[in-house]
Amino acid sequence: MTEGGPHIGERAQNDYQEFPSFVIYDIMKVIGKRWDQINPSQQWGFQLVPADETIGFDIDTSSKKRQTFPQELVLAMFLKTMKSCADSHFGTAIKEIYISTDFFLTESQKTIFEKAAAKLNLKIVTYTLIDTQ
Repeated sequence: MTEGGPHIGERAQNDYQEFPSFVIYDIMKVIGKRWDQINPSQQWGFQLVPADETIGFDIDTSSKKRQTFPQELVLAMFLKTMKSCADSHFGTAIKEIYISTDFFLTESQKTIFEKAAAKLNLKIVTYTLIDTQ
């Protein structure tokens, strides 16, 4: 993780170019899955490690130490950034969210989303599967 906290989107892509072991991506290929369901990419600069009965993301940090982040915390960091953008856009604090994906979420993935949302005092109203065909 680079200085100043987590980055998403283009800023994270830029960080990856210089510090690939600082950046977590492809999180939906990991979240809520068992070890035998994950196909690690050679491109990943992070490592997967056991963490609290699930799998954690082990990355380098700006303090020169490796740190392991549980899945729900990584997702909470992403949701926090998105919530901040929505709060600014709408001029009010968002308390409820709707999760839309173009793939089916398993119950274990939904559980990780619920834990992440709870860390931010957010309620997930519904999960929607979007048809991209």
